[in-house]
Amino acid sequence: MIKVENSLDAGYSWSALVRSLVSIMIGFYLCVVLLGPLANPVGSDSLTVPLNAVVRPIHQLMYLGHGYRFFGPDPGPSHLLVYRIKTASGKTLEGRFPNRRQHWPRLLYHRWFMLSESIYDHYAFTPSREMFQDSLVNVQREIDAARDEGAPLKSIEELESRYWKMGQDYDLSTRRFEVLIRGVARYLLTAYEGQSIQLFCLERSIPLPADVRAGIKLADPRYLSAPRQIAEFTLKELQGEEIQ
Repeated sequence: MIKVENSLDAGYSWSALVRSLVSIMIGFYLCVVLLGPLANPVGSDSLTVPLNAVVRPIHQLMYLGHGYRFFGPDPGPSHLLVYRIKTASGKTLEGRFPNRRQHWPRLLYHRWFMLSESIYDHYAFTPSREMFQDSLVNVQREIDAARDEGAPLKSIEELESRYWKMGQDYDLSTRRFEVLIRGVARYLLTAYEGQSIQLFCLERSIPLPADVRAGIKLADPRYLSAPRQIAEFTLKELQGEEIQ
C-alpha cells in the first residue's frame, strides 16, 4: 500500500484557539460592515442605532459607515440649492450647486450634492417652532393623562423619555440647519465678494421609465420644481461668526 503524505506541513497549521479568534475577528468585521447601511439613514432605535453608536469609532477609522439606502431601491428626487448674490456694485449673480460644469472631478460634485441634500433634509423635515411646541403639548397631555389614570410607571417613563428626546432631536436638527446654511452663505459671499444672499431650493423629480424610453432627458426642466426660498442673509449678519 502506498501511503499518501499530507502536503500541509503541520507546523504551518493554526491551532483551534487561533482559528477561533480569527473567526471571531472576521465575524466582528462583517458585522461592522453591515451596521453602516443598516443604521443609516433610518435604523432601529432598539438595535442597529445603539450598536452603530458603539462601533462608530471603527466606522470612522476604517471608512465603513456608509449608508446605501439613498441610492436604492428608489432614490427619490434630488435637490439643488440656488443662490442669488448682490455685490457692492449692485450687480446680481446667480448660480446653483451641485453644478457639473463647475464642480469636478466627480468626487467634488458628489460632496456638493451631499451638502445640498443635507440642507434640504433639515429644512424640509424639521417642523416649525409652533408645530413642534404643539407636538410637545400633546405628549405632555399624554403624560398627565397616564398619571391621572394610574398607568404603570414604565409607561409614564417611556412617555417622558419620548418628550425629552423630541426636544433634543429638534434642537440638534435646527442647529445643524443653521450651521450648514450660514456656513454656505458665508462661503459664497466671500467667494463672490457679495453683500447679501438669497438661497432657494429646487427639487428635481425622476422621470418615469416610459418617459425615458420616449426620449425625454433626465435634465428636462419640466421635472424641476419652482424655487422655494429657504434663507436670506447680509454679509454684516454673517461677519465674525464661527461654526461651533
